[in-house]
Amino acid sequence: MVLRSGAYASFPRRMNDLALFHRFRTAARPHDAWREHLTPFDRQQTGCNLHLAIFTEPYLTLLLQGHKTVESRFSQRRCVPFGRVAKGDLIVLKRTGGPIVGLCRVRKVWSYKLTPHRLHLIQRRFSRRLGVQDDSFWAARRSSAYATLIAIEGVTALPAIRLAKRDRRGWVTLCGTTKPPCRP
Repeated sequence: MVLRSGAYASFPRRMNDLALFHRFRTAARPHDAWREHLTPFDRQQTGCNLHLAIFTEPYLTLLLQGHKTVESRFSQRRCVPFGRVAKGDLIVLKRTGGPIVGLCRVRKVWSYKLTPHRLHLIQRRFSRRLGVQDDSFWAARRSSAYATLIAIEGVTALPAIRLAKRDRRGWVTLCGTTKPPCRP
C-alpha cells in the first residue's frame, strides 16, 4: 500500500477496511486467476485503487455478461466512490449477500453534483449502458445529490470467493492511494 501524508491520506481509512482487504487477499491467493490481478497490490507497485463494489441483480449479471458497461452510484452525501475512483482502478465485484465473483477495470469516470436537469441528461445519455429498463430506477434517484458513473472494461468472471462483510456500505476502497476529488 502506498502511504502518503496530507489532505489525501492513503486508504483504507478504517481498520476494518484493512482487515477486509487482508481477508480478501488471503481468500484469493489460491486462485491463479485472482493472483495475477492482485500481485501489484501485494507488492505495493500500483498507483491505482482497489475497490470492492456490492451489486444486486439483475445488474451484476448484466455487467458480467457485457450488457452493462457503465456502473452508477447515487447518494445524498458526498461519499465513495464520488471523487475517489479513477481511470485504471480495479473494482472487485461482489454479489449482495453472496461471494465475490469477478473484477473489472475503470475506463472512465464522471462525477456529478446533481440537479433535476442534470439527472435527466444522465438518464438520456446512460440508461442503456447502465442496463436500466424502467423508469422506477430513475424515480428512486430523484432525491440524490451526487452521482458517480463509471465506464468499465475488462470484466472478468473469476472463481467465487466468500468474504464476510458485515456493514451496509455498497462501495469500499480496499487499498491504494486516494486521489483529489473529481470536478463536479
